[in-house]
Amino acid sequence: MRRLRLRLSRRAVPIAAAGLILGMSLTAASAIASSRPGDLAYGIREAVEELRTALASDGEARSSRYMDEVDATLAELHLLVQNSAPAELVEKTAERAITEERHAHAELSAGNDFRMTDRCRRHHRVLTDTLRSAKRPADRKSVQDVLKVLPPPGPDKPGKPDKPAKSKK
Repeated sequence: MRRLRLRLSRRAVPIAAAGLILGMSLTAASAIASSRPGDLAYGIREAVEELRTALASDGEARSSRYMDEVDATLAELHLLVQNSAPAELVEKTAERAITEERHAHAELSAGNDFRMTDRCRRHHRVLTDTLRSAKRPADRKSVQDVLKVLPPPGPDKPGKPDKPAKSKK
C-alpha cells in the first residue's frame, strides 16, 4: 500500500506542475492577445505580431499580415478616440497604423490588388467613422494623418471604374 502511494505521488507532482505551467501560459497568452495600447502586455503583443510578419513566406503573405495588423490597429485607434484616451496614446497608435500601412503597400504583389483595394476601402470607412467621433483636435489630426497615407479606395468591382457622379441639369 505504501509503495502505491509513493508511485502516485511521484507521478502526480510532474503532472500537476505541467498542468500549472500550461494554465499560466494560456492565461498569459490570453492577456497578451487582449491587451490594448497603454497596457503592460501591449509591447509583447506588438513584438509577437512583428515576429509573425517577419516569418511570413513571401511578399503577398507579409502584405496580408501587415493589413491584418492595420485592421487591428485601426480598431484600437477607433476605441481610443471614442473613449477619449490620452492624446499621446492616440498619436502613437496612429503612427503605428501609418507604419503598418506603408509596409503593407511596399510588400504588395500584383495579384493581390483587388483584395488590398477592398481592405483599403474598409480602412477609409473605419477612419472616416473615427474622424466623425473625434472630439479633440489632436485626435482629429492623428486620424487625418493616417488617412493621408492610405491610397485612394479605388473601384468597387475589379476591372470596373467607380461610377462618375451624375451632373445636375
